[in-house]
Amino acid sequence: MKLKEKHIEIIISVISGATLYAGFCGLFFNTFYLEQLIRNFGINISFLILGILLCFNIKRLISWRKATNALSCVIFGIMTILVGFIFVGNLIVDIEPIEISEQTEYDYAELELTFETESIFDYSIESVFLYPSDYEYETSLAITNIEQKKFDGDADVNIAITKNNLGILNLLQNEPDFNSAITYFNESTAAFDLYDNYFDMKSMLYANIGSAYLIKDDDTDNFDIIKHYYDKAISIKTELIGENDINLAKIYCNYAMLYHNYSENHMDYPKAIEYYNMAIKIQMDNDDTDFAIKTCNQLSWLHMYIYKDDQAGLIECLEKIVSLNGGNPVQRYRLGIAYANLGNYDDAIEYLSEVEKECPTIALPQYCLGNIYYDLEDWEKSIIYHEKAYENWNDSDDLVRIANALMTCGKAYYKIADSECLNKFNLALDLYLDNLGKYDSKTGLAYYWIGYAYYRMKNNELALEAFSESLDIFCNLDDEGQLAIIDDINYRISGLS
Repeated sequence: MKLKEKHIEIIISVISGATLYAGFCGLFFNTFYLEQLIRNFGINISFLILGILLCFNIKRLISWRKATNALSCVIFGIMTILVGFIFVGNLIVDIEPIEISEQTEYDYAELELTFETESIFDYSIESVFLYPSDYEYETSLAITNIEQKKFDGDADVNIAITKNNLGILNLLQNEPDFNSAITYFNESTAAFDLYDNYFDMKSMLYANIGSAYLIKDDDTDNFDIIKHYYDKAISIKTELIGENDINLAKIYCNYAMLYHNYSENHMDYPKAIEYYNMAIKIQMDNDDTDFAIKTCNQLSWLHMYIYKDDQAGLIECLEKIVSLNGGNPVQRYRLGIAYANLGNYDDAIEYLSEVEKECPTIALPQYCLGNIYYDLEDWEKSIIYHEKAYENWNDSDDLVRIANALMTCGKAYYKIADSECLNKFNLALDLYLDNLGKYDSKTGLAYYWIGYAYYRMKNNELALEAFSESLDIFCNLDDEGQLAIIDDINYRISGLS
């Protein structure tokens, strides 16, 4: 098919406009021109290939040189060599750097200690052991009775109860005596074994023996012993007392800790999660909201820092907390991050914005919102939140994270062609150099973007200097994941030299 002159003019204008605007105005304008191309020439396969290749170039799925060569070949086949040269010439004015996906996983780093944060796994006596609420009074009274040989009712039962409570008291000392506690628990168990009733007390004692071994600080692997006693306690509870007993929930929590925090040799995170969920169900059924919230919080730590693949499980856990008491800012922050990691930006923005409004001087929610809006290509909002985060961070914070915020803020400025980007890139570079050293990928990316900032400003000398520093870093890192950037830098340097 012979192209008419007016067709050639349209092609040249459309392609030239598309490539020119790709560098300065982004995908929206480029898409507009490509639509004009297809609207004028239908679905001719050559023009579709042209459009696809041009889009590849914008998204940087292939290198500059490969994109240029491929486009030149296609152009040569469908129009004159002159048109091809014009097109390639226009392609070279594109100055959009390759984007490296750095924001795909959002950070669970804790908020400032403005809020009381929880220990990851609480091994306090109150949370681990089972005992009557008034055990101190009962123990004191029982010890007096034993000394005076005065008993109300069966002496063996009184002595057995007292020994259980003495075991607890041995663990409440500033320096717990685990061996004495375990001895008292075993003696109490032996006494209760003489009776066919007292099922609840027997279950409590077995659980206490297991828990004493669980928190005993020595190098002995007591996993099988702990599991044996917990299994006995659970068997009595479920078979003779009931599957919805609130103390059974505490045993399940201890069992969960056994599977994820006792020994690396016995890690079983799915089983730990299963036991935590069984405990939460019992707590919810018994309307024990405080206990359920504590257990959900323990489970959320497990999801966040150890078993990270199950973001949906983390969300379910944190949503329970929010439904029970509204959640504190730390918990709602974590929930927002979990939604962000699943790509559910609407819910992520909702929760993180709540925390940001409630805590306007805390940087981390602002930093995460800035990252989300950058991923959404809302450059203005990304800048606003990163600027806020930078203002609120102080010297005690993670300086690398501050540098990350400055880099993303600078990239957002670059997207709207604002020269402030160079200031942000340079601030980030200084922090990276001070904290990571020169030969780190983040430092290399800072030089890379600085090179593009100078390139856009037509300061070729400083652009060449920054690109050369970036190339030196990435070549020394020998990172295959950065080959596209190395190829792009080489292309830029060759054009500037």
